[in-house]
Amino acid sequence: MPFEDEYLGKGWVSNPEDPFIANPRRAHPVMVEASTEYAHGYPIHFFRKNTVHEPLTNDKLFALKAVKQRGRTLEEMSENLQNDEDVVFEAVKQDGLALRFAAAPMRREKHIVYAACAQNASALEFTALYFRKDTELVNSCLKQKPSTLQFCNKDLQADKATVMIAVARGGMTLRFASETLRDDDQVVRTAVGQNGRALQYASPRLRGNKKMVIRAVKAPGDALLYCNTALLGDAEVLQAALASSFIDESGDGVYLRALLMRYVNEIVDCPAAYLGIDPTDP
Repeated sequence: MPFEDEYLGKGWVSNPEDPFIANPRRAHPVMVEASTEYAHGYPIHFFRKNTVHEPLTNDKLFALKAVKQRGRTLEEMSENLQNDEDVVFEAVKQDGLALRFAAAPMRREKHIVYAACAQNASALEFTALYFRKDTELVNSCLKQKPSTLQFCNKDLQADKATVMIAVARGGMTLRFASETLRDDDQVVRTAVGQNGRALQYASPRLRGNKKMVIRAVKAPGDALLYCNTALLGDAEVLQAALASSFIDESGDGVYLRALLMRYVNEIVDCPAAYLGIDPTDP
């Protein structure tokens, strides 16, 4: 007997009075091919554990079909299937974040963890702790998604080579680096070069470093908000901020330009003309 006929014959998935079958438009928008094959279009989202559908959510064949189409349906499978290596592996290959629904033993399996992180680097958050200090895995995740530095072991957050991979691709990840590295000239220079706003996460010493601030305000100009106040009256710093591509002629750029010009003209003892600014420019 075909698999779908077996389930239909037992009445587990075919109920003409069920509103979600009678009116498919009321169903969850994510329709899974597995459910189409085995449940005549009934959305997998509504196959819940501990309900009349439990026999289906505990069937490995159905689970394999379902997770291949939408990995996160692993959440609705039985605990036995969430602890099944084949099912979990197929789920994370389709959606790495399905790893969060896998049983703890599965989150310790190297091939499963590597497959999950390859599909979505953020899956690193749900791995066993010792994977978060696996340099090979962490570096691979950082190259795909720099923000995964937040899930790394603290030793790697204090490792300069590791942090450099992250900040070179996403300057704002400087926030997840160790305090020592946030005071490291090379690390911070790389971070603010990628995103000037990363200056806010640098150490007080580097936020007061003129060269570092000038590098930061070049992209974007509003990084000036995070520098040491002693540098707000520095002509070179202000000139670099006003020359930033962020200070354009639309949106927030106009507002920031106006504020900077007002600061130059009214507060700083530095003629606007010295900065190459036309004080009459709106």
